[in-house]
Amino acid sequence: MSLPLTRRIARAALIVAAGAAAGVGAAGSASAAPELPATPN
Repeated sequence: MSLPLTRRIARAALIVAAGAAAGVGAAGSASAAPELPATPN
C-alpha cells in the first residue's frame, strides 16, 4: 500500500483505457479490412 488509493485507481484506469483503445483500434482495422474487396463492381 505504498501508493494512495486515488493514484492506484487513476493508474488502473489509464492502463484499462490504453488497453481498450488498442483493442478497439486493432478490431476496427481487422473488421474493416475484409470489407474493402467485398464492394460490388
